[in-house]
Amino acid sequence: MVMARNLAEKDLRDKETRYRILVDHAIDAIYLSRTDGQLIDVNPEALKQTGYSREEILTKTILDIDVCTTSETLHPFFDQLIQKGWSSFESKHRKKDGTIYPVDIRAASFTVEDELFILGVARDISENKRINELLVQNEKMMSVGGLAAGMAHEINNPLGGILQNIQVILRRLTEQSSINEDAAQKAGCSLQSITDFMHSRNIFEHLESIRESGARAAQVVKTMLEFSRGSDSHKSLESINDLLEATLYLCSNDYNLKKNFDFRNISIQRDFASDLPKVLCSKIQIQQVFMNLFSNSAHAMRNTPSPTLCIKTEHSDGCIRVTVEDNGRGMDETTRRKVFEPFFTTKAVGEGTGLGLSVSYFIITTTHEGSIEVESSLHNGTRFTIALPLH
Repeated sequence: MVMARNLAEKDLRDKETRYRILVDHAIDAIYLSRTDGQLIDVNPEALKQTGYSREEILTKTILDIDVCTTSETLHPFFDQLIQKGWSSFESKHRKKDGTIYPVDIRAASFTVEDELFILGVARDISENKRINELLVQNEKMMSVGGLAAGMAHEINNPLGGILQNIQVILRRLTEQSSINEDAAQKAGCSLQSITDFMHSRNIFEHLESIRESGARAAQVVKTMLEFSRGSDSHKSLESINDLLEATLYLCSNDYNLKKNFDFRNISIQRDFASDLPKVLCSKIQIQQVFMNLFSNSAHAMRNTPSPTLCIKTEHSDGCIRVTVEDNGRGMDETTRRKVFEPFFTTKAVGEGTGLGLSVSYFIITTTHEGSIEVESSLHNGTRFTIALPLH
């Protein structure tokens, strides 16, 4: 009898040990709570995800961890869970430092010695969300790329005709040539009187405005074509640190990012790795990407008291990584998700076409088989991360 009881106790201890091993080594966070939401046990992964110690987290309730659950919704949810026995849904959890991250949750209710308990298994799906977002962005950019190519070709011909005719009109109204003089005399007036009339009615200014608008439109069309087609640009082994320095030099000396903003007012903080291998890339295109990022940062920091641009390079996971971070006004989540979409811009009319980051996205992801990602929140600056594969 005693032996049988000892065997039963040993078997129970062995089962408890096996179950504890399974729980402690689970790759998902496991939470055990009472029906009032008080946490009574968690596994190591839950501590890792949330950043709490075991002592800290066992003083918390589900309301402290799950940001989508409120005191008004907790008990109705538990009632439904107890009736059904299980539930599956997405939610968001809060870490100790306040960071919010998405989770996929499987919850179940069970009874032990007439007491109800709630078991929740939470998987951090931040990486899945990021990958899905990139896939959606790639599909969107590919479809829009074809549309941009068609539009650019359709617009290019009539736009070229407009610009050529404006040039001809200006030349025939201003050039002192015998052909123009003869035509004016046949019309019963002098070429100078025609010129004086055009000046008095500001017609030359209007024509020049048309020419400038056409030139801007032509630049947009050129950018659309670059955006839509793959690159056949020559690639060579380049030093990313040197390209960054060259681009910064252009910004501070030759490139007018904004008429009322001096790029030299920005504090540049460099954290360049000294042992970076060279990357096979298109020098002109990569500098174009850097120029777009610096331009956007300068625009975002126009009203920042101490504008600072932090640029970092490193070699990791077979890639050269470039991080460009500013302390500007940042973006809300809606803007962040749209930042690589063609023609999307937060700038005022005439200040941007909304194609700079779209072209940059294509240059990095399609032409150079790399990746470009953005992290930002309102009033907390923006960070772009570029990864260029060394192959």
